[in-house]
Amino acid sequence: MDSQTEKKLVQSAQNGDEEAMGALYDANVDRIYRYIFNRVNNAELARDLTSDVFFRMVKDLATFEYRDVPLIAWLYRIANFCVIDHFRQSERDVSDANLEEIDIVDDIQPPLDQNLIAEDQAKYLRDAMTKLTSEQQQVVILRFVEGHDLKKTAELLGKTVNSVKVLQHRAVHALGRALQSLNKDDIVVD
Repeated sequence: MDSQTEKKLVQSAQNGDEEAMGALYDANVDRIYRYIFNRVNNAELARDLTSDVFFRMVKDLATFEYRDVPLIAWLYRIANFCVIDHFRQSERDVSDANLEEIDIVDDIQPPLDQNLIAEDQAKYLRDAMTKLTSEQQQVVILRFVEGHDLKKTAELLGKTVNSVKVLQHRAVHALGRALQSLNKDDIVVD
C-alpha cells in the first residue's frame, strides 16, 4: 500500500471508519504475525500477541500522528513491547516457548530426510536467536526474515542506518558464536 493510501486510511480510521480500520488490519496482520512468531517460536502465542498488537492499535490509533514513517513502524514497536511484556510477565525466556514440542521429539531418532535436516537447522537458529539482545533480534528479523534493506530497517526501528549496521554486525557475530556452541554440544566422539 502506498503512503498516501495508508495516510487516508489512518485518518478515516481515526474518525471511526470501521472499514478503514479493517483495511489497516488486513494490510499489516501477516507481517506483524511473522515478526512476532520469529521472536517467540510458538504459533498460538504469536496469534495471541498479534491480537494484542491490533487491540492496542485500535485503542491508541486516535493518538497516532501520521508522519513520514509508515504505520507498520509503529506496529512493529507495539509488537516488540508486547513480546517483551509477555516474557517479563511469564518469567521465562524465548527458548522455553517450544519446550513441550522439544520434549516429545527428543526420544525419536529421525531419518536423515531433507525436511528433518531443515527443521533441525531451524531449531539451531531459533536457539541461537535467544542469545541475542531484543534489538539484535529485531534487526535480524527485519533484515533477513522480512527482507527489508538497511534504510527501511532503520526507519522501522527509529534508528540511524549506522546503528542498524552495528546491531546487525554484532548480531551476526553473536549468532555465529551461538551456533558454534550449539553444534559443539551435539558432536559425539566415538
